[in-house]
Order: sequence, then C-alpha cells, then structure tokens
Amino acid sequence: MQIIIFRTKNSKSKAIKMNGIGVIFLLTTLIVSTGLIFGSVSYFYGMKKGYVALNDERVEDNLFYKNKFNMLKQEHNVKTEYFTKKIALISAQLDRINTLGNTLTKMAKLNKKKFNFSSPLYIGGKHGINSKEDFYSQLDDVLDNVIDDIDNKSDQLYVLNRIINKIQIKEEFFPSGRPAKGTFSSPFGKRLNPFTRKEEMHPGFDIANREGADILAVGSGIVKFSGKMSGYGNIVVIEHADGYESRYAHNSKNLVKKGELVRKGQVIAAMGSTGHSTGPHVHLEILKNNKKINPYPFIIKKDKFYNKDFLQ
Repeated sequence: MQIIIFRTKNSKSKAIKMNGIGVIFLLTTLIVSTGLIFGSVSYFYGMKKGYVALNDERVEDNLFYKNKFNMLKQEHNVKTEYFTKKIALISAQLDRINTLGNTLTKMAKLNKKKFNFSSPLYIGGKHGINSKEDFYSQLDDVLDNVIDDIDNKSDQLYVLNRIINKIQIKEEFFPSGRPAKGTFSSPFGKRLNPFTRKEEMHPGFDIANREGADILAVGSGIVKFSGKMSGYGNIVVIEHADGYESRYAHNSKNLVKKGELVRKGQVIAAMGSTGHSTGPHVHLEILKNNKKINPYPFIIKKDKFYNKDFLQ
C-alpha cells in the first residue's frame, strides 16, 4: 500500500509505502481515537445535561421549602395577631372591672387601700405586648400575671359584694323616695287648716294626683295598721327598721292587710280623698321612734344601690 503526502508548492510531494500490518495499525489507531473523542464528547454532554436536571430539581426543592416557610410565617403572624387581639380584649375587660370596683368602693365610702382596683390599663405594660419580639415568652408571663390579677380582683369583688348586699338590705328597709307620682301640694310644717282656717301643724307631706293613682311603700317593712282612722280616712301604717315608721293616708282603697310584709316600691293603696281631705292626694308621714319628722328629705333621697326588683 502506498500513501502520498502532498506538500506546499515549494516543496515536493512524498510517497510512503506501507505493508498490510501498518495499514491495520493506522486504521485501528484512527478508529480508537475517533471512539475516544466521541465518548468524551458524549460523557461531557451527558454530565452537563445531568447537572442541569439536578440543578432544576434543587431549585424546585428550594422553591417548595421557601413557600412552606412563607406559609408557616404567615400562620405564625395570624396566630400572633389573634392572641394580641385577645389580650387587648382581656385588658379592656379588666379595665371595666377596675372601673366598676372603684365606683362601688367610692359609692360605699370604703377604704381604697383595702380595695385596690388600680391595675394598669394595658396587660403587658404601658405599651402592651410587642408581637415582633419574643411574643410567646411574653405571653406566658402575661397570662400568669393576668391569672394572679383576676384571682385578686375576684376576692376583692366577693368581699365588696357582701358589703354592698348589706347596704342594699339596709336601704331596702330605710324609707326613701316618692310614695306616688303627682304634684307636691302641701309641705311639712305650720299652715292654715283648710277646714278651720286656723294655723296648725301639718305633720306630713302631701302629693296630689288623680283618684285611684298608685301609692307605693317608701321602704320594706311590716304593715302595722290598715283601715280607717279619724281624720286620716283610709290609712296604711308600715313599720321599718331602726325605729322608722311611714303612714299613707286619705286612700280610696287599702291593698294590704295588717301583719303583711311589704317590699319597697310595692303598691299598697289607691289614692283618694277620704277623711279630712279637699281632693285626691296621699298624705305621707314619717316617724322616728314615734316622733313625727319632716318627710321631705326622705322623699328626695336617692338610694345608691337600691333596686326595685331586690328580694323578688
């Protein structure tokens, strides 16, 4: 076999003769070299493609975990906002309890040092809880303080409630308030008697209204007398606590009987003009230890804690 090697125009061509073994060696070398080159190219191409696929998979994983983190972060923020609002609500409720406690303490004229309702307006300090800084650690401390504060307030309100109940009971049996709606027609004191035209002592207070208007008990007590009495016409007499007694005269009809327990604000008679009377009205008398006193201060007195539904 002859191989001709061509050179440039200034050089001469050269012919090389090779036997069969040389030819086989040359061809083998070319085939192996070509295979190595193709294999290397394929290897690096496959490696590049695999790296791209692996990188895409890692990008997807990173995106998944990033979304998961954002969801958890959003859920945390929602829970934090929820608990923050709850704490603000508890704070407002405690503030109302404190306001009520202070009001009742003041009304009952109790020692404010013994009944302390002056907790901070906001739970967790003046500015509340910082939801962005160690929220749950602060929440744990705050809830412990809230429980202690509620226990303390509950104890104080329990004692205060017992004191108020005693005051209510006292006010229930103490004569106060108007016995009927209407016009003040004649005060307590000296006046001209409408029948004799002489100056006489008027021992009660008159309130005029229509015939049959309701007459109410100004305090709870026991009916001492219910019937007719000279000059008074139909009259109801009620005994109260601490030596007080109230009388309701000139009624068209008495609605309670002797020995009956009546409650403050209960209708006990209907207004009329029986006895020495010039028109429909109620003649109210207040007695303290059997002595007639001016009813006017009792009529205008407003009880602090009295409820007309009390003891019902």
